[in-house]
Amino acid sequence: MQRIVLALLLLHFTCACQKDIALPQYDTNGSLIEKLTEIHQNGQLPGFAVTIVTEDSILFEQAIGYANVEEQIPYTLNTQQNIASLSKTFIGVALMKTIEKGKFNLDTPINDLLPFEVINPHSRDQAITIRHLATHTSGIHDGAIEYKSVFLLEDFNFSKKQIGKENYRFFQEWAENKEESLGTFLQEALTESGSHYGKDRFLKTRAGTQFEYSNLGAALLAYLIEMVNDKPFKAFVEEEIFVPLRMNQTQWSMNSKMKTVGYFQDGHAVPQYQSILYPAGGISSTLHDLQTYLMSIMKNYDKEEILLNPTNFREMMNPQLDTEQHTLSGEKNRGLMWEINGKKVGHNGGNYGRTLFMAFDTEKQFGCIFMTNISSYKDQSLIPQMIEIWKLLEEEGIRLIR
Repeated sequence: MQRIVLALLLLHFTCACQKDIALPQYDTNGSLIEKLTEIHQNGQLPGFAVTIVTEDSILFEQAIGYANVEEQIPYTLNTQQNIASLSKTFIGVALMKTIEKGKFNLDTPINDLLPFEVINPHSRDQAITIRHLATHTSGIHDGAIEYKSVFLLEDFNFSKKQIGKENYRFFQEWAENKEESLGTFLQEALTESGSHYGKDRFLKTRAGTQFEYSNLGAALLAYLIEMVNDKPFKAFVEEEIFVPLRMNQTQWSMNSKMKTVGYFQDGHAVPQYQSILYPAGGISSTLHDLQTYLMSIMKNYDKEEILLNPTNFREMMNPQLDTEQHTLSGEKNRGLMWEINGKKVGHNGGNYGRTLFMAFDTEKQFGCIFMTNISSYKDQSLIPQMIEIWKLLEEEGIRLIR
């Protein structure tokens, strides 16, 4: 889910693992901490955590504000929150792991693998491939599927006046939904006899010709990974990524002892919810664990075999789209479930009560993470605060690596 306006933020700026790494002497007399604290005091962010890293060291890390405002519980480097669409980068790594195991290749038609057929009714003669899903060019269109694909984990007791008409509509719909399996939901959404199906579930353009960001498509890719490995996608990612990297505070659900409370812009706590399309945005993690992940990604990019064979890793990070054909602006492009803008590689994430940016600069060789427990749905007032924090991280990262 990425209804929040983040695309103009993350990779517009330069930026980008291991725990128990000693921090270097920070030689700014706390000026960056002072600036971040000032933004928090004068702004609307309940709490947030940030970091600047290279592939083998933590240059800066700081948490400010509250994970739970009502109970005055501080937001810390080990506060766990959902990371939204940053989860898609784990689909990318899992995809390349599966290719390394020889289960399929990027140009394998998905209907060669699925237990049901997915056909674009506007171009029945064309096969959708793994590559199409991994680059968001499959022609699968989310549309109103977000209303059907999320369910609440607690009661919803807000009025339209409290949280706004659009927000209220989403949560009212989600309150009616029930949990169901990933495979069942995908079949109901993407096959012609399915209860969630409609021709508008697909674009009228042919696969490979139009970029259309799709949570449904990303989840379908994860389901294919699950099918060919004969293992639940959750378990596959845990075994192949979380465990090897010792991401011990990362999981597919919130740890009640460490979790943050997410907030609407007006200060109300967002009810806990979960998506049936969980691979596209269901991971919960901490700043420390995401540091581990980002630093490992940067090492692998630098040709050290951490998660993947360096050749396969570079394929995941290589621009996949023709910038003229796909009408992408500037240097923006897509890897395989990763966002690319020139020398900057990463992903963002956002949904009710959560906003995250993660990226690294392949040329300047440092990376940054920003995570907060609020999101911008009411108006744009939060965006300048987030941009200011991201710019400060970029500037300090450049200064520290000189």
